[in-house]
Amino acid sequence: MKFIHKAVDIVKALLDGKDRKKLVESALMVLIAGIIIVLAGSMFLDHGENSGKDVKKNAAVPEAMEAASRNVEKDDSGDIAREIGRVLSEIEGAGKVTVMITYVSGEEIVPAQDIRKIQNNTQERDSGGGTRTISEDEYESSIVFVDGEGGDKKPIILKTKMPEVKGVVIVAEGAGDSVVKENLVRAAQVLMDVPVHKIQVFKKSK
Repeated sequence: MKFIHKAVDIVKALLDGKDRKKLVESALMVLIAGIIIVLAGSMFLDHGENSGKDVKKNAAVPEAMEAASRNVEKDDSGDIAREIGRVLSEIEGAGKVTVMITYVSGEEIVPAQDIRKIQNNTQERDSGGGTRTISEDEYESSIVFVDGEGGDKKPIILKTKMPEVKGVVIVAEGAGDSVVKENLVRAAQVLMDVPVHKIQVFKKSK
């Protein structure tokens, strides 16, 4: 604000025609100072905006990865149940089928590991004056990581083991028929490789 008022005063003085030389010098000084202030402010704003974007980007990467991981797990279990339900509904007399699967635990992820062998050789003298060499092997392992987006490190996944099935519930329109019910149980047993006592079949309500 002081800068603006001073500039206005200089312009008024120029228009009045008093001390033109001195006022022109002052005007040039004010103009140069104004340009410096504008440039400095612009650089500060640009730096602040870019820093904010970088922080948001880096913070969003692990969150997105975690959310994607959760979605994959949910989609996998849901897809399996839907696919089995689709197959079971093809059984004669089954009608519409809904399947729910519960698991003992989550998926087991097997990461790649860097295994190093450390061999220690020790020489010992026996009572007869001879020597013998004793070898001991030790192994050290560490998970192998790769650089991901935003500088985050991600482990290399070799495979994902499906969790153990805790129980299966099948709800079918035709489950009131004993033959259909038996066929549903047998089919589910074969598809999921689970014992009969973990499978329960119920008739769907109308």
